[in-house]
Amino acid sequence: MREASYQDADGRWWMVNLPDGVPDADARMGIPIGPPPLGKLRLPLETEVRLHNQLFSRRIFRAKDAMNKRHEVFAALQSAYKTDTSAIVDLYIQGEAVVEDVRDVIAAREQKVAVVKELRKRGR
Repeated sequence: MREASYQDADGRWWMVNLPDGVPDADARMGIPIGPPPLGKLRLPLETEVRLHNQLFSRRIFRAKDAMNKRHEVFAALQSAYKTDTSAIVDLYIQGEAVVEDVRDVIAAREQKVAVVKELRKRGR
């Protein structure tokens, strides 16, 4: 037996055992080594795939790997959520830009209203 890996349709990388002589192209039919399926965590698919691949890249395939590499499991979580964190920060930045744009529009409108009021006052 030997180890081989493959990527599924969702982008997850899997490590499997293949009998000697079986080509890597048949890795999908191998005996799974890991990482384990993460569906029970109920993460969004994109996040689940990122976490799965982080665990794969750190070679955390079995329970003993996870127990011996707890710091790596934590690092995999951090890395998987890094993209989500960036997306959230971007939303804040975009939101503040919109608020600033709205404030500028309101200030310009208030200025126009003040000019119109002054003109009306003088016209009387």
